[in-house]
Amino acid sequence: MRLVVKVCHRRGAPATGGMAALTTASCKNEDDKKRIIDLVCKAKMKEINIGVDGFLIYDPELLPSINDIWSKYGLNQISTILHPDLNVSADDLLLIPSGAVTTAGVQRNIKIGILFIYSWLGNGKGHFMLDGAIEDSATAEISRSQIWQYIFHQTKLADATGEKNYESVCKK
Repeated sequence: MRLVVKVCHRRGAPATGGMAALTTASCKNEDDKKRIIDLVCKAKMKEINIGVDGFLIYDPELLPSINDIWSKYGLNQISTILHPDLNVSADDLLLIPSGAVTTAGVQRNIKIGILFIYSWLGNGKGHFMLDGAIEDSATAEISRSQIWQYIFHQTKLADATGEKNYESVCKK
């Protein structure tokens, strides 16, 4: 995100943060709702501190809280030189990320892909709710490309005995 901010501002363009996919729609009580609102506000404050000039939310119920933090802390930061010490090379962008690939993560990616196709073709909608978050074509494409990368690079599953057989994971 810091690189996006730096490049956008250097070019005189606003740097837009990510979309808050969490919603209050599935909250069963006010405590759950407050927890979701707090999580989203914390994430958006982090983006403001990084230097974004705006961001997206899906749930209109979040709007009053988001507007409140934006009016207090957000501002157009295009003319501000942020992250002057950030130097990212082409080689840095080609590094393979570290971290674990888990069976649960692969299964969630598959679930997202199937639910997106069902939602799109079966219901005529390009989005759906999953575990309190809105998911759409962007999430489905990220999920699909991650699975492809895992298979292509023969990534081992961290929670299996080094298993690389994604077909067996997909059938579970």
